[in-house]
Amino acid sequence: MAFQKLKKHTQYLTRELYTLLSEIDNVILYGDLENIFNIVSFNIKGVNPYDVSKILDETENICVRSGFHCAIPSLNLINANEGTVRASIHCYNNLNDIQKLVDCVNELSKFFLI
Repeated sequence: MAFQKLKKHTQYLTRELYTLLSEIDNVILYGDLENIFNIVSFNIKGVNPYDVSKILDETENICVRSGFHCAIPSLNLINANEGTVRASIHCYNNLNDIQKLVDCVNELSKFFLI
């Protein structure tokens, strides 16, 4: 029972993150919402994923991963040649965490708008 509650919680947050990020013009999302679980991979057009990760960490204390995630051939197939930013959702996250990440990515995307 507890696992089902955890699964429902993380699926809800994953869907929210994916949906809210999809509304930001300068953001590229990877994966299909119906087939991802607890991980949302994205980039901001024209910005190195490492830079996005570093800015989120140092300015807002938001921990995401950046890079190739041991999947260089797969990322090359989807034209993510510099890697991606990857947000992982778990039981300790909440909707406020999701909104904070989305707000920060939105601000970054405006700052780096080409």
